[in-house]
Amino acid sequence: MTLAANQYAGMAEISLLLRSVRARVRRARLASAVLATVALTCAPLLLFTIVLGFWPSEAPGWLRLSCSVIVGGAFATGVLWFIAPALLWRPNDAQVARRIEQAAPQAGNDLINSVLLASNEHPGVNTVLVGRAIEEAAFHARRLDVSAAAQTRTIFRWGICALAAGCVFAAMWALAPARLARGLASLMPGEFVPVINSIDLVAMIPGDAQIPAFSRLTIRAEIHNDDHERHSARILIQGQPPRQMQPNENFTSFAIDMGEVEQSFSYRVQIGDSSWPRDRKAYHVFVTSPPRVESLDVTYTFPAYTRMPSRTSTGLTDGRLEAPLGSSAEVAVAISSGPVEARLQIRGKDVEPMRPGEKAGTFVATIPIVENGGYRILVADPSGRIVQSLPDGANGASLGYGDEASIRRDGFFPIVAEDDAPPKIDFVEPIADFTAAPGDKVKLRIRATDKIGLAELVLWGAPEGKDALPVHAFDVAGRTQANVEYTLDLAGKSHGDVLAFFAAGSDERTIQSLGLGPQTQRSSILRVLVKDAKAIAAENERMHREIIERLTAILRAQQSARVDTEICLRQHAGLEQMLPTARRIAQAQQQIQSSLVELAATGPFTQSMAAVRQAVAMLGNNEAREAVAQSAALSRVESLDARVAPARGLAGTQNRIISILEDLLAIMPSLAKVDAAAAESAAATVPPAAAEKLKQLADDLKQYMDEQRRAISAAADLASKPVDSLTSADMQLLHELQAVQDKWEKFMEEALADFSKLAQQDYSNPQLLKELISVRSDITMIKDALGKSAVEIATAIEENGIENAKTLTANIEKWLSDKPDREQWSMEAPLDEMNELTEQPELPTELEDLIGDLLEEEEDIFEEMQDISSQYAGSFDKGAGWDALDGPIVSMNAQGVTGNQLPNSSEISGRSGEGRQGKAVGEYVEDKAVGKGGRRTPTRITHEPFQRGEIRDENTEAPGGATGGGKISGAGGEGLEGPLPPQMKERLEQLAGRQADLVSRGKRFLRGYKVNDYASFKLLSAVTLMDQVGQDMRNYRYNNALRRREAVIESLARSRLAVGSPITVTQDVSSPMPKHVQENMSDARRGRLPEEYREILESYYRRLEQNSK
Repeated sequence: MTLAANQYAGMAEISLLLRSVRARVRRARLASAVLATVALTCAPLLLFTIVLGFWPSEAPGWLRLSCSVIVGGAFATGVLWFIAPALLWRPNDAQVARRIEQAAPQAGNDLINSVLLASNEHPGVNTVLVGRAIEEAAFHARRLDVSAAAQTRTIFRWGICALAAGCVFAAMWALAPARLARGLASLMPGEFVPVINSIDLVAMIPGDAQIPAFSRLTIRAEIHNDDHERHSARILIQGQPPRQMQPNENFTSFAIDMGEVEQSFSYRVQIGDSSWPRDRKAYHVFVTSPPRVESLDVTYTFPAYTRMPSRTSTGLTDGRLEAPLGSSAEVAVAISSGPVEARLQIRGKDVEPMRPGEKAGTFVATIPIVENGGYRILVADPSGRIVQSLPDGANGASLGYGDEASIRRDGFFPIVAEDDAPPKIDFVEPIADFTAAPGDKVKLRIRATDKIGLAELVLWGAPEGKDALPVHAFDVAGRTQANVEYTLDLAGKSHGDVLAFFAAGSDERTIQSLGLGPQTQRSSILRVLVKDAKAIAAENERMHREIIERLTAILRAQQSARVDTEICLRQHAGLEQMLPTARRIAQAQQQIQSSLVELAATGPFTQSMAAVRQAVAMLGNNEAREAVAQSAALSRVESLDARVAPARGLAGTQNRIISILEDLLAIMPSLAKVDAAAAESAAATVPPAAAEKLKQLADDLKQYMDEQRRAISAAADLASKPVDSLTSADMQLLHELQAVQDKWEKFMEEALADFSKLAQQDYSNPQLLKELISVRSDITMIKDALGKSAVEIATAIEENGIENAKTLTANIEKWLSDKPDREQWSMEAPLDEMNELTEQPELPTELEDLIGDLLEEEEDIFEEMQDISSQYAGSFDKGAGWDALDGPIVSMNAQGVTGNQLPNSSEISGRSGEGRQGKAVGEYVEDKAVGKGGRRTPTRITHEPFQRGEIRDENTEAPGGATGGGKISGAGGEGLEGPLPPQMKERLEQLAGRQADLVSRGKRFLRGYKVNDYASFKLLSAVTLMDQVGQDMRNYRYNNALRRREAVIESLARSRLAVGSPITVTQDVSSPMPKHVQENMSDARRGRLPEEYREILESYYRRLEQNSK
């Protein structure tokens, strides 16, 4: 009910009184509720505190929890039952007025009536009368005592209860504070309940502590025990069974040795009925991790002469230091925790402290790399105790091998000082002592290499037996590899002189701190024997003859062993027959291998045969050694069926050996010609008269070229006109052109004839003569080529650039075409900048192109040869093959060609159908042959030509008899070589002509170009094989020719690679590992490596990664 305080004058005073009494009543009621709640809560709290405080040991958890719940429930009840209603109670004015009237009866009903009248709930009431009534009530209220309205009796009752509980609690605290505190703590679940000890503790050592890992720890408890009572003591460690502590003689101290502590732990000590700590659960020992090296970084500083910048390797795992001798390595370690110090110990020296680095926790030391050795890093704590040593054996590094393994076993990281190897100097050409004639000019090629850099290279020489003098100094400063040349002039030397040369060089090594200077190295001595040209020729001939004889003997032995291998494979029917032959093959292969190795080592090879020596050495230590192993395996087979695999493998190896030996023997005559020509050239000198002739000829050739330019310029209009469109003026110009041609043809003939009169011309290298012949041929060919029609040929800029990049140094530029100028070349004009960029290629690139063209044409000839033979054989009935003529067999049922006449014992001739077998020649006219039997006749070659027609041969008798011409029939056994069909014969002759042209071109390449030894050898081998292929074609043995295909193509390809690629080929002629060892290594690469090698491999690959950084 709300009063309108401003309507009646006395109502404001009454409202103020009501508010004051309402606040007093609410405070009294809230105080009473609080006291009631306290009294209600203290009763069980006090009871349970006493019970739990005097409990003999720590009360059970359930009991503690139950007591806590009861006490909490009492408190909650008091809050909900007393305090909450008191807080929520909000009496209105009417209720407060009624409460005042009950507490003061003399007030009557004035207050409640005033409240009701002022509420305007009674309409129609006289407001004047109401106002006077309210004023009167306000007047009487001023004299009322309203304090009794608060009802303090309830407060007093609950206050007494709460006071009583407080007094009991205070008394208990005064009498047994520890027990009361223990009881209160027990009412809080999860809180530690303090222990009531009967024994006084003096000291607990170490109590709470922090110690480094792996430190030894002793725990000791000291107590008051004046009566020397024998107490038992034990230590309680969480997660471990109790352990007894050892007392002293007075039982005042108890101790236990914990050993080396590896991890943190908590413990309590119990002595008698007392335990510590009393105010918490346990003491704590915290074990700190030992100082740990987090990273190991190395910064290398190299000697100045190496010109190598400083390099830093971070995160090293195996700690290995490797650098050139004289370097220094700054080792920086980062340690995880402190305070610690780091120390460095070089193997065999004292320990030295490392200086602190720029960053906290880092330490630095500089290690000079002056010798192989080792080092280690020691980490110490503030007391000086070593807490870690690197290496510690757990960093994943392998022990390594040799001295490095010993260093690691001693507990050190290895230090590897890489000594700078001295320069390596060799003669590349010639590679061995050689013979030359007086007046020769010999080119010496020297190769010098050094890992860091060369300082100087000098060629020294003198007559043998005398002190060497410097001949020539080469500029090689700062280069790691130098290939230099020097032309040795033997002018003034006499027959029988012996000159000795060697090359000496030094590097740039300078290490002042170690007192080391440059290193000097000398090559082997190269001797030059000066001999007369005839003596050289005779000696070369003898050496060639000896090499050929020894190679021939080896070839024959290998061919004999090859036959024995085939006998083992095909003819022997029992193991007792096969094994003696296999043992004989094994002995033969061992002898062949030994002969090849001996020939390569001691054979009298000339300089031109250096590549042959290398090939023999490779053959002896590769294919021949493999044949030895295969023949040994064949001689150890235990059954006849087991012979097949080793015998076939041996046969293939033997075939390769035979092929290589045949190739070497085939090129020996060519090498002999080279040596003979060199000897002849060495003896030849050009007299002054001949030199004047040559000069005159060169001047005439220049005049010739000028006139050709003018002739071509004058005939420019003829370029676009066909022959039938020429005018009289054109014809006149053409006649003048022919006159010029006649004039210069005569000049060429005279010059050529005059050139042939030179008595001492060097015909081993006929460059100029070849050019004159070429020009003369071109001029002569023009006479028959003036009637060709006009053709327009357009070329683009790109093609012009290609043509501009090609040049033939072996051809003299000629300005007279070999055909009439009937072709109009519409050449696109190049851009200006293209004219500036156009360059001429070097000679090796051109030679590569020439060899490439030769290779392509050779491949084309082989493909065409296969097409011819295949097409011809394929046209026969059921694909008959010509195995008798070395042709391919394109059908599996082809067995060879035989004649279609089986001769009788008495010779007859003429025309005939099929009859009995017998000797006969002539023409067979029947279209079918069924085989009517007859006399078997000897095999022979008959003279019949091939004839038109085809016979249907149904003969089932065994083939045999003559081979020759006749008509095409069925296939028979292998016959004798005889005439070819005309079509195939003509095609093969054409191919033989083309092959001869390729051989001629190859020989011109050999004569006209200076290439390296390996390329010359492979090109000479290819040309020799191509010549043999041509001979096979001319003899119609195209199967033989096809068998040489791979060897020819391989030689040409290798020659092209050697000429055109900037590579150096090094062939190892040393004896290889046994084949079974090679196979085991190959298998190991593919398989899973043993587990015990894991650490070694990990260390190896880590080092690779570090070096790459």
